[in-house]
Amino acid sequence: MHGSLDAPHAPHGPRPRVVIRPRTDDDADALVAILALVHVSDAYPMMAEHVSGDWLYDAGFAAAWVAEVDGCVAGHIAVAPGYGGSEIEAATGRPAAQTLGITRFFVGPEGRGTGAASALLDTVDQYAATHNLALALDVIDVNQSAIRLYERRGWRRIGAHQTDWFGADGPHPTVFVYVR
Repeated sequence: MHGSLDAPHAPHGPRPRVVIRPRTDDDADALVAILALVHVSDAYPMMAEHVSGDWLYDAGFAAAWVAEVDGCVAGHIAVAPGYGGSEIEAATGRPAAQTLGITRFFVGPEGRGTGAASALLDTVDQYAATHNLALALDVIDVNQSAIRLYERRGWRRIGAHQTDWFGADGPHPTVFVYVR
């Protein structure tokens, strides 16, 4: 699931310089601080205990990147291999082993409106194409700016389901499933 990504907060004047690079261990403190802001503003991640380096630095990721805006860390994206089930396999025409799931995707308030989110997605598109892999993701229904970004970029919604992350007492947010 993904937080708000494209809110128009870019300042007037020259376009900020956006650089995408592989994530390093040295990025952890900056990324967790940004994630804490995104959690407060966008409820992403939904669970406060996920605002942590452990959540961002999952050893199972195939790759992860950071967006820098004018030299400052502003966002993050990762891809997880073997993503999906029968719904995604049917939509992509590929087994889950040939599908990457986009995860831990967020851009902090200072990076919004700079093109950082699109640049991160461009990087993932290129990585998937280079490795001949399909892409999929899920996003919580309340993250409307993320949904708009995906749909503008040609992602196709293939389903929806309610989650049970919080147990029987809820809440039970609806998650939309998309493929590229």
